[in-house]
Amino acid sequence: MGVLYQTDDATHFLEQSGARLLPLDAAELPDPLRRRAGNHYLLPVGWKSVKEVIVHLPEEFPDAPPLVFLTAGNIPTHVIPHVNSDGQICTLPVGCIINPYRPKEQIEAVAQIAQKVFESEYSVDQALAEIETELKAYWTTLSHPALFLKDNTVDTRCVVAVENLDVVPEVRGRKSQLVTQMPAKIPNQVGLVVDVPRERLIRFVESPVECLAGLESWKQSSSVLAALLAERNQDGKFITLFVLARCQTSQGVVWLGGLFQNPLRVRKGAQQIQEGLNTLLNQSPFQKRAVDDLRTERLVSRAEGSGARKHLMDYPVAIVGCGSVGSFVADMLARSGIRRLLLVDKEVFESTNLARHILDTASLLMPKAAALRGHIVRRFPESSIDDDGRDARHPEVIARISQYAAAFNIIATGDTNTDMTLSRICASGGIGSCCFIWVEANLQAGHLVYQPRRCSKKLVDLHGQGADGRFLYQNRIIANPDDAQCQDHACQFSFTPYSAADMLLFVAAVVRKVIKWVELPPRQIEVLRWRIGNWETWEALPPP
Repeated sequence: MGVLYQTDDATHFLEQSGARLLPLDAAELPDPLRRRAGNHYLLPVGWKSVKEVIVHLPEEFPDAPPLVFLTAGNIPTHVIPHVNSDGQICTLPVGCIINPYRPKEQIEAVAQIAQKVFESEYSVDQALAEIETELKAYWTTLSHPALFLKDNTVDTRCVVAVENLDVVPEVRGRKSQLVTQMPAKIPNQVGLVVDVPRERLIRFVESPVECLAGLESWKQSSSVLAALLAERNQDGKFITLFVLARCQTSQGVVWLGGLFQNPLRVRKGAQQIQEGLNTLLNQSPFQKRAVDDLRTERLVSRAEGSGARKHLMDYPVAIVGCGSVGSFVADMLARSGIRRLLLVDKEVFESTNLARHILDTASLLMPKAAALRGHIVRRFPESSIDDDGRDARHPEVIARISQYAAAFNIIATGDTNTDMTLSRICASGGIGSCCFIWVEANLQAGHLVYQPRRCSKKLVDLHGQGADGRFLYQNRIIANPDDAQCQDHACQFSFTPYSAADMLLFVAAVVRKVIKWVELPPRQIEVLRWRIGNWETWEALPPP
């Protein structure tokens, strides 16, 4: 600590205030604080009911702010607004900018704020309003082990299955779990979904088991589970029981999780099973678990805030061509909230694709469409992604694209013949509206053509036959095909030192346009050209 900045005055201030440096085995340290790197000082204070607090100086101090904790013996069993389950008192907002040249003043400031926070008094309604905005922090500060929600299973069912999630590495000795639908065979881990009304939130956080016993939703869910186990004759089976609490707040639903550490032994008959559940509720230790929501709506809202285009989730989009352009377009559309995609590409992913593709070496020699599907689903588990590894001109593939009823079809094959064929089929009404995308050599220009379904104007009308007999795009930047490696449309994509950045810029511009067209489709053909030189303008500002 203090390598870049002088911290002597901060250390002197703490010593003058009567603080002493604590070893990691000190009884005053809360367990979670023992795992934090840095120095821990026990600081005498004269707060209401508290005589000492811990000032934690992280390794990065004074580049990172000091933190204030209650001692292990003073962590309250009841909820105090802005004091989390580890005893940390919230003093500075997340992302707050601090002055590393004033370390002593940092400590003084957070200590004063911590005292004010701890000694503030709230009515019941005021406390609830303060607590519900950061409910998870009062439940558990550990993000792992966690229960992951990937779809609407918890919204439609009161009894769910809980699977070990092998793709997430073990964290602190425990595996994370994934909430899924109940299969035909009862699994060894089962979850009960309960509803916690807003007026019982504080009680639930403080005494979850006592609160569960009085919830009508617990009685309903446990009754359904008992009947299910009895019906499927699970006598003698041991089950680990989880709780998924749907907590109602003024900001919406917040999910909290828990685990009964004693297993449920299934007995014969629904009544005996129900008695076993009641015994579990009364006698088993209960471990609080974090719940992480992987559902697309929540992830998109997290990225884009309240203005997120959640309605985009309802639009299906077909992407023909999963190469350098198509793969990034698919990924960005998924990040924008599109949940339904049909990916079509006949090629496999090869090492020559690595530098310009969103996939990596884990996908080598896999069909591009299938590999891209896996890439998106791993990021957005709720997504509904279909893939087809056949030629897009195959009659069965054409029929599949048509039946998919996409908002429109993105064509990024880079192959003139394929694009011309799909354009002709679009004009005849065989598939929906199409958006054709391709780039010129060295990414000197990118092209975008939107063709509405049954539009009389087709892609071929924008091409002219060159002296060598090839159809070349009339709006190309490269006028002479001999000046570059031209095979289709204008020219194939080849690399320059800036190509990776240029590609992302082009795709970002394409996706912004595509989203607008998804929401408001043009009625006539639109022909657009993007040039890299149009964006590379910087505003020069005076130096300090």
